[in-house]
Amino acid sequence: MRRRLLLTAVLASLTVSALAQEQKKTVRDRLQGRWGRTNHPHSFEVRGLKWFHYTANYPFKPTETGDIEYPPEKDYAIVKTAKGYVWWLFPAGDNALAAEVFNADGSIDDNADGRVFYRDGTRIP
Repeated sequence: MRRRLLLTAVLASLTVSALAQEQKKTVRDRLQGRWGRTNHPHSFEVRGLKWFHYTANYPFKPTETGDIEYPPEKDYAIVKTAKGYVWWLFPAGDNALAAEVFNADGSIDDNADGRVFYRDGTRIP
């Protein structure tokens, strides 16, 4: 009985520790990786402070690049692309993110309204 209680206490502390580690992940950590959508012509990759945009025609060569800012104590990142667009990236769980795209003048890009993207290698609905 004593061993079971000890084992239960150890397992409970590991679970709490794992949850605490997950909560400590920064926005930067959560956004790293390659992101896409099923049947969508665009995908992108976040690598540190850099952002790379790909199209279905050129899946391995970036068609646009950008720099990422991670505002302190905010739960989103801001990408400023070489062509003047601005993307706001919001983590939406471990394997999803929401993106909003703005034109250089600050207006919402009508061709790229807000979307959810999924981490490559995960099941996509």
